[in-house]
Amino acid sequence: MPKYVILTEGRLGPLTSKTGNALLRYRPDEVVAILDSTHAGKTAESVLGYGGPVPVVATLDEALALGPDTLLIGIAPTGGRLPESWQALLMRALRADLDIVSGLHTMLCGNPSLSRLAFERGRKMTDLRACPPELEVVSKGTYRQRTVPTVLTVGADCNIGKMTALLNLERSLVARGVRSTFVGTGQTGILLSGRGIAVDAVV
Repeated sequence: MPKYVILTEGRLGPLTSKTGNALLRYRPDEVVAILDSTHAGKTAESVLGYGGPVPVVATLDEALALGPDTLLIGIAPTGGRLPESWQALLMRALRADLDIVSGLHTMLCGNPSLSRLAFERGRKMTDLRACPPELEVVSKGTYRQRTVPTVLTVGADCNIGKMTALLNLERSLVARGVRSTFVGTGQTGILLSGRGIAVDAVV
């Protein structure tokens, strides 16, 4: 089980750090700290209303003292770009032997400096929005042949609760003994389920 430090520097909040927030809501036992100097000294619970006693710390050194092995970029900014000021911090995280997980549109594996350092340190960088190069968007009407009931949520905005509704539906089904699997269509769902395709990254 990974031990995450969630990077949200200056953006920890209900709508601005939704990738990290979902991990705190559904898998809080995997989070050792949140890195955000603007809320340092508080807890996830006191800032977000959930996440329990996960501490918010001001520096990477404070987070490292809590024993993480992975840094998660926990924000979902408009445009999905990596803040330039964060590159140095990500380099420090790699030098501290942390893996990095990102749901941004900016592909960390395409960053020469980060990729080189990750290779040298033997660390793994995961871009949740990366899609297989051979992926094609072709409607084949396969729903007519499917035997597994499928529930799809769609919406006109990315922050209205589609994923949350389905994750809670899945929990309820599993509790009733119904075999059920959640498949993510965005970076946060893929983080939680370990499967899916980020549809907003498919050309």
